[in-house]
Order: sequence, then C-alpha cells, then structure tokens
Amino acid sequence: MNTLVIVLIAAVCLFGAYVLYGRWLANKWGIDPSAKTPAVVHEDGRDYVPTDGWTVFAHQFSSIAGAGPVTGAIQAAAFGWLPVLLWVLIGGNILNIFGNWVLIYGQLGAPELGLTGAGLSTLASRVVMAVAMMVVFFSRRKYRAYAQGFLRGRINRADFRQLNLLGWPIALQMGMETSAFSLTSIIVGWIGTTALAAHQVMLTISQVGFMVYYGIGAAAAVRISNAMGQRDYRAARGNAYAAFQIVMMLAVVVGAMVFVLRHNIGSLFTPNDDVVHLVSLTVWPFLVYQIGDGMQIVFGNSLRGLAHVRPLVIYAFLAFFVISLPLSYLFGVTLDLGLIGVWYSFPFGLTTSGLLYFLAFRRQLDRLTRSGSERLGEVRKK
Repeated sequence: MNTLVIVLIAAVCLFGAYVLYGRWLANKWGIDPSAKTPAVVHEDGRDYVPTDGWTVFAHQFSSIAGAGPVTGAIQAAAFGWLPVLLWVLIGGNILNIFGNWVLIYGQLGAPELGLTGAGLSTLASRVVMAVAMMVVFFSRRKYRAYAQGFLRGRINRADFRQLNLLGWPIALQMGMETSAFSLTSIIVGWIGTTALAAHQVMLTISQVGFMVYYGIGAAAAVRISNAMGQRDYRAARGNAYAAFQIVMMLAVVVGAMVFVLRHNIGSLFTPNDDVVHLVSLTVWPFLVYQIGDGMQIVFGNSLRGLAHVRPLVIYAFLAFFVISLPLSYLFGVTLDLGLIGVWYSFPFGLTTSGLLYFLAFRRQLDRLTRSGSERLGEVRKK
C-alpha cells in the first residue's frame, strides 16, 4: 500500500513537470508548434514519418509501462509465481504482434493506422498485461495471503520512509547510468548522421546482453535478500559469485554471437551500407565492455539484496558522469575517433562501476559477517 502511494505521488509530480516545466522549456527555447520537423521535411515513408502527438504519447506511455514487466518479474521470482508471469508476458507480446498486424496494415476490417496503430497496439498490450497480473494476484488462492496483506495494508511513516530510503538511491543509480548512455547520443549527433544511426543500432543490440544479464542479477538480488533474512551470509556471498559466473558465461555466448554476425547484424536495421559497416566496427568496444557491464549489473543488484544502496549513487555518478561521459567527448570529438571512440569510453565507466560495486558488496558483507559472529559469541557466553 505504501508503494502504491509513492507511485501515485510520482505520477502527479511527473504530470506537473510535464505541464508546468515543459511549458517553461517551450517558452525558454522558443519552440514553434507550427515549425516543420525533419520527419515532415524529409518524409520518405520509411526513415522519416510524420507522427501526431497521440502516437508519440502512446509510445512514451508504453515505454514507461514497460518497466512493469521488468520489476514484475523480480517480484514474481521473489513470491514464486514466475511461470504465471512468463505466460502473461508471452501472451502480451503475442497480442502486441497481432495488434500491430491489424492496426498498422488495416487487417480484419480495421483502419490502416500505420505508426499510430503500432503505438496503440503496444499501449493496449501493456494495459492488458497489467490487468492480467492483477487478476491472477487477487483471484488465485495460492496468493491470497499476499493479496490480503496488500488490501489490509495501511500507510505508515516507518514503511513509507524505508521504501524511499531504499528506492531513491536505486532510482538515481539507474537514472545516471541510463542518462550517460542517452547523453552520448548528443555527442554522437555532433559527429554525423551516419554515426548517430549506427549508434542507435548498437544501443538496440546492446540491450540484448543487458536484459539477459539483468535477469540473472535480479535473481541474485532475490536470493541474497532471502539469505539475509535468514542471516546466512555465506549463502549471500555464494549467490552473488554464482550469478557473476553465470553472467560471464552468458557474456561469452552473447559476445560470440554478435562477433560472428558483426558484418551482417546492422543490415537487420537498415540497408545503408555505411551504417552497416560502422556497426561492424563498433562491435569491438561492445565486446570489450561486456565484463564490466556484467559485473556492475550483478553486484549492483547484490547491494540491493543487502539493502545497502547508498553507495550506488556516489559510485554511479563517479563512473558515468565523471569518467564515462568526459571520455566519450575526449575520444569521440577531441581526438576525432568518431563513434568508435565514444563507444571505447563505455568500458571505462562500466568497469569502474562494476569494481566499485563489488568492493562495496564485499566490505558490507564482511562487516555483517563480523557483526553476526560477535553476536553469536555473546549468545554462547550467556
């Protein structure tokens, strides 16, 4: 119940920022609503397609709602109903594919909406998935105790404060990591349109590895949290190291696949030969940072399992804003290495964050182990 209140407060704040701060930015930057965008000027029906505001809203809303399946999977793993969630996710994606076919191309008597249809289909599938999860949660006897606990929950200061103390550092850490990658798009935009296109393709490809690694990291967070509840510090350490080993093996698999397909993988996104060639070159720094990326994902989640999240903010700021972003500009613009230089800055930031998260995890777990041993010794003396 306290979490729901926080979500509602955040929604109100975001809406207020959209209306008030967005309007201020529009006036500050002199945005002209009647100005023609590149999608209108260069419209070709493929790369440049004019889109109305509601379509953009639908895509943005579905992107925000897409966080639900990510956090939902973590909760499902914690409560032991992951198979149910998998069926919901698979069904939702199948529904989205079917909706795209119907609404984009005007099948089964539906109007041909193009890009607008894609946005509406994605939005509808996300809403259906959320409703399906709620129905399962509140209707199944297996989860009745959790549902009753949710319904009977009361807003109280202690839980509200604890959720904020844990949630905000995690949000800031993830926000800084995401922002660092997003802000590099501005730097790449200064380099050229071909570099920017290849950059977007590589960001999409990199998400494959990231989501696989993050799934293992989330599982480690759940296992470590359970071990901490039992004060089994050895199991907590073992789960973190086991997750890291699994992620490293997966990194080899993902890296090998991308390396073998490096000359052709770009053609899945665009027929432009220059972009495809640049994507094949950018694969090299992508392979270099897989170890650092896997490390920061596993041990960042491990720190969450320990409920030791404050260091995440400082270390993420240092790794991504103090190290990674300046190096992106230095390599890509100052040294004129282009997109390849920008991507070679990523291993520095990701590896730095991974090492710092690992050291913080080990220090905190050693501290808890010593404290537990001291308490056990005092009990035995009594």
